[in-house]
Amino acid sequence: MQKLIKWFGYGAVALVGLFLIAVGYVYWKSEAILNKTMDLAPITLDLPPADSAAVARGRHIALAYGCRDCHGPDLAGLPTIDAMPLAYIPASNLTPAGAGAYYSDGDWLRAIRHGIGPDGKSLWLMPSAAFTRLSPADLAALIAFLKQVEPVRRDLPQKRFGPYGRLLLVRGGFTLAADRVNHSVPFRAAPPAGPTRAYGDYLAHMCRSCHGQNLAGGRSEFPAAGVITANLTPGEDGIAHYSEADFVRALREGVKPSGAQMESIHMPWQATAALTDTEIRAIWVYLQDLKPERTIIR
Repeated sequence: MQKLIKWFGYGAVALVGLFLIAVGYVYWKSEAILNKTMDLAPITLDLPPADSAAVARGRHIALAYGCRDCHGPDLAGLPTIDAMPLAYIPASNLTPAGAGAYYSDGDWLRAIRHGIGPDGKSLWLMPSAAFTRLSPADLAALIAFLKQVEPVRRDLPQKRFGPYGRLLLVRGGFTLAADRVNHSVPFRAAPPAGPTRAYGDYLAHMCRSCHGQNLAGGRSEFPAAGVITANLTPGEDGIAHYSEADFVRALREGVKPSGAQMESIHMPWQATAALTDTEIRAIWVYLQDLKPERTIIR
């Protein structure tokens, strides 16, 4: 009996030791992921003088692309994820009392388009993949708007990953912002604004972060969201049952053809409500021209 107790004790010590080794590895590996720097070539973009038209265009982009959904109505930051033991991740203060106090034009470009902070490390939760196709003019307008918003001071706790979040990082279940971006996408001018397929394609790029590259929906690419997004292609598995009026109502009010209200976590309709009639029409024209796809949930 004493020998059995002794071996049981040895086994318990071994298990505890293996557990501590595993915990240490997860912490070490997750720290390496969080502190990895990205070697990007210097980004240059000639930003034109910020006139009132550019600022107004930038304000529109900030509304329609959902900047206020994460960063708050005043853009001074909000807790985007507050779910320990996963993580506590606040969206940054973008006003001149926060990031705007020290961001250069190049810093804004790297953060918005590449998901990379001034220190060269990946931002944690910025959906930069939705911004990679923004034209130079639209990027310049957005930056011009952000640089002139009202300064707001807001103290938020330090961002941090909990033990479960660190495990997800190591296992690939949580992807940092810069790792979801195609950094080789070149700058291109936007097509002329109008209710056309080309302009709809340009605008619909913002939808791909959640609805997938083929817009067929499935599990969201947004890190650790676990949300199943809708199929936007025009098949029976997608929006074949939508009329254009249904589509407009979905983007303006977050209401499905059935009359059911969409949850904002599934569809940020408060942001898409800011799209103009022409922009919504262009997206509709583009989606109707896509090949119908099946939703595949992995």
